[in-house]
Amino acid sequence: MLNHIHLVNYKSYADEQFEIKPVTLLCGGNSSGKTALLKSILLLKQSFEASGNNHLLLNGPYTNNGLFRSIKRVSSPLDSNMMVEMEFSIDSQSASFRDLCKSIGMAKRKREFSHFVIRASFQFGENAAFPQVGEVEKTSIVFSLCFSENASKDYSGEYQAEIEIAKQKRDQQYTIALYNFPTPLFGRSDYPFKLLPHEWENCTCYFRGMQLVSLYKDNLSKASTSALPVLYTIFRVLAAEFNKINIIGPIREAPLRHYISLDMYSEIGIKGENTAQFLGQYGDSPINCFLPEDSKIRSVPLIDAVVKWANHMGIERPSVVNTDVPGAKLTQIMIGEQNLADVGFGVSQVLPILVEGLTLPSENTLMLEQPEIHLHPKMQMEIADFLVKMAEHGKNLIVETHSDHIINRIVKRALENRVFREKVKIYYIEKRENGNSGWTEVQINEVLGIDEAPEGFFDQYAAETEQILQRGYQNMKSKKD
Repeated sequence: MLNHIHLVNYKSYADEQFEIKPVTLLCGGNSSGKTALLKSILLLKQSFEASGNNHLLLNGPYTNNGLFRSIKRVSSPLDSNMMVEMEFSIDSQSASFRDLCKSIGMAKRKREFSHFVIRASFQFGENAAFPQVGEVEKTSIVFSLCFSENASKDYSGEYQAEIEIAKQKRDQQYTIALYNFPTPLFGRSDYPFKLLPHEWENCTCYFRGMQLVSLYKDNLSKASTSALPVLYTIFRVLAAEFNKINIIGPIREAPLRHYISLDMYSEIGIKGENTAQFLGQYGDSPINCFLPEDSKIRSVPLIDAVVKWANHMGIERPSVVNTDVPGAKLTQIMIGEQNLADVGFGVSQVLPILVEGLTLPSENTLMLEQPEIHLHPKMQMEIADFLVKMAEHGKNLIVETHSDHIINRIVKRALENRVFREKVKIYYIEKRENGNSGWTEVQINEVLGIDEAPEGFFDQYAAETEQILQRGYQNMKSKKD
């Protein structure tokens, strides 16, 4: 699960770090840097999922950024690189955890670890020949092995392995240095692995996107050869973590009267464009999910879970009508007795969030941009409660919002539940006088709620209300005079 972001010379960020909690809220004015933060994640996601060879993919399925000079901070020194760093925690219940244990020979002793942490830092420069991509100049990874109380006497606490991969002038040539690296011993010791250093110059490396999949180097030692599968596994897990990040953008698709299904749909889509087809295919499939006013996980058909949440929010019963036609399937979404296209626009904006939130696996991250768009304040607060439920059941949320109703409802729930309060992080992002983006954390006080909020943090309502009262008093006074 994503838990930390560090940006250097990226767009309007000179050098800023963000801790990511299960509910991370990004607030602030327009063009302050909120969307840029989200795009930094999407840039790496689409670069890891790409088929190219170790480049930062600037223009892809999740975000379009033009040329490299468009994303590097304008006032950064010419000889400086842009750096983006992400940190992920690998939970002991995940498949990635098991893969890492297996790679270092600890498949039968995985209980000796509590979890792993992978912090990956990438330095990017401009590619003069292809300015539409960023050149990966250096990759630095810290792989933390966190031992549990069940660990043997050989290791305890936390050990950090370091990986440095530097690009050379020749195409596909890299120098790789591994420090304190877990190297399997395959029966040559009482313990399955040993922390060893390795250094290989002028390796020929092959990547899938930004994932290292293989390398060639003459005359590798036995220890180095046994370290390679561990290195590949770390990159494979890193790619899997980016694959576990989904996004629903601020401009969701307008409702249609009929939706045509020509293929299998495994994703809702950035604009929620596949929501109807997804419900048409999987609506009757049981899912383990959370329901309103129920603290336990229940196994119910997806469409039933959507109905319960829709009814909870005051929306009439949604249903799916599928009609087979030659070579395709037509799907209609009905709200009560009416077609989705004939009801209020806000309903079509809510459905993608409900379907994505209910089907998102635990330990995955959903990024939401302005979920409040086209919604009445009461429904904005209901959406906030839905997001709270997601976080309480192991899902990660990064929400960019201009809604004080969403903020206030989440703060209210944080005051009601001390455990949930520890899962919330609120950032107020703004442009400083020097043009760089910076942030202030908005603290939640268990007595006062939001205490000492920064200037500009949803204070417009109070200021406007005060001015209305003052004007009303002046009007009343002028009538008496």
